[in-house]
Amino acid sequence: MLSLAFIVGMFLFSFLREDYLTIRQIYYSGVYFSLVSAFWLLLFFISHLYDLPYLANHKNFFKLLLKLFLGGCLGLCFILLVMLPQEISYPFLSLLIVVSLGFLIIWRIFYNIILSHWSLKIILISQAPEAEFLEEYLQNHPQYGYRVVKNLSGANIDKFIKKLQDHQPKGLLVLVADKNFLTLIKDKDDLAVNLWSLESFDNFYEAITGRVALSYITEEWFQEYVFSRNKRFYEAVKRTNDLFFGLLLLIISMPIWLIASILILIDSGKPILFQSTRVGKGGKEFKIYKFRTMVLNASLVGPSWTLENDERITKFGAFLRKTHLDEVPQVLNIINGTMSFVGPRPEEKSLVAIFKAAIPLYEKRLLIKPGVIGWAQINFPHTASMEEAREKLTYDFYYLKQRNLLLDWVVAIKAWRIPFDVPTH
Repeated sequence: MLSLAFIVGMFLFSFLREDYLTIRQIYYSGVYFSLVSAFWLLLFFISHLYDLPYLANHKNFFKLLLKLFLGGCLGLCFILLVMLPQEISYPFLSLLIVVSLGFLIIWRIFYNIILSHWSLKIILISQAPEAEFLEEYLQNHPQYGYRVVKNLSGANIDKFIKKLQDHQPKGLLVLVADKNFLTLIKDKDDLAVNLWSLESFDNFYEAITGRVALSYITEEWFQEYVFSRNKRFYEAVKRTNDLFFGLLLLIISMPIWLIASILILIDSGKPILFQSTRVGKGGKEFKIYKFRTMVLNASLVGPSWTLENDERITKFGAFLRKTHLDEVPQVLNIINGTMSFVGPRPEEKSLVAIFKAAIPLYEKRLLIKPGVIGWAQINFPHTASMEEAREKLTYDFYYLKQRNLLLDWVVAIKAWRIPFDVPTH
């Protein structure tokens, strides 16, 4: 699409001007247009515009697109005025930017329409309590390309076969069912012509929602998807990345340390750092470091959870929390190995005890090292209730199963949006 915009831009520029661009001007314009295109693609990616839940022509999509357009244009104006060499044709590049953005916006609108109107039919058969949620989720997000035509939860194999034979569905059909049901279906050759694809409910649910179906999580699940997989190479590379980028971030963040320390002292006095006992990998306790954002002994005058409009938060502490700059000292935890950049967020010892007593298998999230940012954090707001903690755990278990270097980089890149769309904790 961007390449097409480049070609159209060249034709428009030639049509509007009597003189022609030199080969040198075309070359430099092409090079910098490629950089500009990469800039827009990266901006769209980290802003969720390539995430399926956002691919719908509703006001939230267009509001986000407008914000990115205005912010991106400011950045590009800086590039045009300050950084580009004299060889480039400014009118040509400006026209290319306008044309490319026009193409992108029009394409995204039509692409969203196409996704919403073209869909595969799904027959859903599952005993899981998440089945009803999945049906409603797909109904509210047609851009995924699936439409549940039958929810036969609780059906047996004979009744299902009879219904399928009596009412032949038109078009491609996907059967999403529990694994034991799929095993029986695969033995029925007469159904193969009607079914385009067989998908296990738990895997399909994960692919659509980015989290696990908690009702499927058992000890056997961890044996199959966690304990049986060799992650030694991944863990070694991840630790190397943590050390390198941790030391780099420590050096880069020195001005933040200096300014924050001075303002904390002015605002509420000592101490500058807040230390809290958290539970890490294997249930081992460690001290997590943050810039102090609350009054002294805040835990003695209030609950462990941070309340909305909590009066214990200092004036400068509110700013640190809103921007998440209070997390900067956790680079020390990354360097000393108690935390990683990416992983489930560590909880306080008292909260872990509460969650373990109320949520089955909650302690399994302690199988891996906790992180400063996590898959749950970029997909789910801060928890303030037991039910929210249970839902957040479904994202932690998804990361536990799927963790790899690519997923870590996706989480790290998208984490820049946390100060803008995730409420402070």
